[in-house]
Amino acid sequence: MTSAQLFTRLTRPLNGKDPTAFSDEDKQYLVDAANLGLNQFTRALPSLRLQEPRSERLGLSETHGADVVKGSAGITWNPAWSQAGSYLGRSCVAAGDTNGYNRLQTTTSLQNTYEGATGPTTIEVLSDAVMIGQSFELAGDVIIVDGAGTFALTYGMPNSVYPGRWRNAFGVLGGDAEAAQRTIIRARPTNWWVETLNGITGNAEPMFLLRLWPQPDKVYHINFNLRLWPTALKASDIGGTYVLPIQPNEEASFLNLCYPALFTCTRWLGTANKDDYQTAADRTLSALLGDERNRGHQQFSIIKTKAGY
Repeated sequence: MTSAQLFTRLTRPLNGKDPTAFSDEDKQYLVDAANLGLNQFTRALPSLRLQEPRSERLGLSETHGADVVKGSAGITWNPAWSQAGSYLGRSCVAAGDTNGYNRLQTTTSLQNTYEGATGPTTIEVLSDAVMIGQSFELAGDVIIVDGAGTFALTYGMPNSVYPGRWRNAFGVLGGDAEAAQRTIIRARPTNWWVETLNGITGNAEPMFLLRLWPQPDKVYHINFNLRLWPTALKASDIGGTYVLPIQPNEEASFLNLCYPALFTCTRWLGTANKDDYQTAADRTLSALLGDERNRGHQQFSIIKTKAGY
């Protein structure tokens, strides 16, 4: 369920069904109701739902053709690459680019401008990042698995061999020396850290990435735990595409917890019985808390999470 879908469904007991046309005051009612419901819902979820194990495959790098323009970050995949959206945030190296290092910012743009000749080129997209999204944070260690066994990665960017210096962007990708800045180090990853894809400028919600170093030299799998960490909603999300961390079978319960915060909104319909909505919210919260209290012994070996397996 996206934020736009959420706010539209919240208008069910209200006068007016297009939340984007509401006044600023009424929009704030919707935002407050959604955040209250989200807070109650996540607090009442069972522990196994709040923290989930994930497993991701780190494949080999991929090289694709693209048309580029000198001094521009825009790219046009040639031929078209429909899977580019699954590789956002990953490091990439474009042939002929004197920068020698870049990242895939969107499906049609790089993070930095291309500094090479205008025309067709090839872009190698590496496997050094995994998208976490907006609603989760990492909890605990990141474990890498290969044929030699399992290894816990070190948290943090690798330190420079030069005293008092962190590796710069090129250094994270390659070596420290100027001549080695365009050399891609390929080995079993040893370090991980979290960074954002798009930052938080312009009130944009950050998309978090799990970054790895060095570049994988073969196919690996990494295991880690994600903890539910929903981002507070804002009025700008009323028509937005932010995907809430709510499963389809949980949507009705979540909405039940949101409605009572709208009771004092002047748009509340006289035909919508507040007692009925309050009763539904109370029963929902009681059921969620009861599920957690009455949860019996769990066989962790047979648990199936929603993603990663």
